Amino acid sequence: KGHDCLRILDEKTVCYLDMTGSGNETSAHAAENGRITFMWCAFEGPPRILRLYGEGEVVLPDTERWNELKNHFAGVLPGTRQIVVNHVKRVQTSCGYAVPYFDYKEDRNTLQKW
Repeated sequence: KGHDCLRILDEKTVCYLDMTGSGNETSAHAAENGRITFMWCAFEGPPRILRLYGEGEVVLPDTERWNELKNHFAGVLPGTRQIVVNHVKRVQTSCGYAVPYFDYKEDRNTLQKW
């Protein structure tokens, strides 16, 4: 997702600020069946994929839960439309042998300018 938007709330709860520009399928899927998966790929170093499977919670602005969660962030970034929470039920790694190498250059600032 980029930027400083991910937080580990406790040993079984992870959340991120969901911003404009990436579609809104995560919210739709969480509403449909409650399932959510966060996935990370190693683009440098040893190959590895990490997935956190869990129950999704979508938290909208102007709710009590929003006010509680936003305090975990230094500030809500421009374009933030919701906070997506994963109540983790299972953690799994896999080999990642086919994940290509990528070099990180920098975060885009387009959303902040918008």
